[in-house]
Amino acid sequence: MLSSNDIRKKTIALSCRSGAGHLAPSLSSVEMLTILFRDFLHYNLKDAKDKRRDRVVFSKGHGAYAYYVILNELGFLPDDELENFYNGASIKGCLTQKQEYMIEASTGSLGHGLPIAVGMAQALKMQGQTNKVVCIVGDGEMQEGSNFEALALAYRFKLDNLLLIVDANNLQAMDRVADVGLDNDRLAKVLSSYSDNFYDIDGHNEEELSFAFRHFFQKPNEEMSIVVARTLKGKGVAVCENSIAHHFRCPTQDGYMLGDEDE
Repeated sequence: MLSSNDIRKKTIALSCRSGAGHLAPSLSSVEMLTILFRDFLHYNLKDAKDKRRDRVVFSKGHGAYAYYVILNELGFLPDDELENFYNGASIKGCLTQKQEYMIEASTGSLGHGLPIAVGMAQALKMQGQTNKVVCIVGDGEMQEGSNFEALALAYRFKLDNLLLIVDANNLQAMDRVADVGLDNDRLAKVLSSYSDNFYDIDGHNEEELSFAFRHFFQKPNEEMSIVVARTLKGKGVAVCENSIAHHFRCPTQDGYMLGDEDE
């Protein structure tokens, strides 16, 4: 069974072994991904391309290391891909679509994932399918205008099969979100206007995540669902936590060694 603590440790190890940056943005989404894949998403462990599967579009594709670890734990991503990460593996620092690994979209160029997810959700509804679509975006990424064009369409078409999760860790590549665009309190107010199925929660609290996800996956809705998940960038590695410098900086550059942090 997937465990958030275990996924966090393996995500840290993946970065430190390979020297890969983008560890901090990967650590803020550990709990949401773990809960989704463990308790709610429908997929076929024997067939990553099963047409009945729910779709996950991980739009903040530069922070995908925990996502890779979970796909490996489930058997979709081969061991050698993680073992050779940043040293010849086909998976990269940003996500590249590979449906045989259940990676649904190429992301990392920010502002693309939600439009893709809206298109997927609308296509599935037009086909009369019951699949769910989950899109995870960063809070800094929400400064991209393409996201609000996508939200307008999702609202217009009443995409009740779409869940948007904002990983609201208050930081973006080179600054704090509040010093560049909307702070997350204001962003939450804006997003709440797009859906009555809106939740503003602690993104590391598994009970709160489960409550919000349960309303999307298990109860009838008439429109899309939106979750603002308040998180800590770099959670689990003290030198990375809430650090602008560690958006793309491996903690081993600061003398960090595996096992320095206790979960």
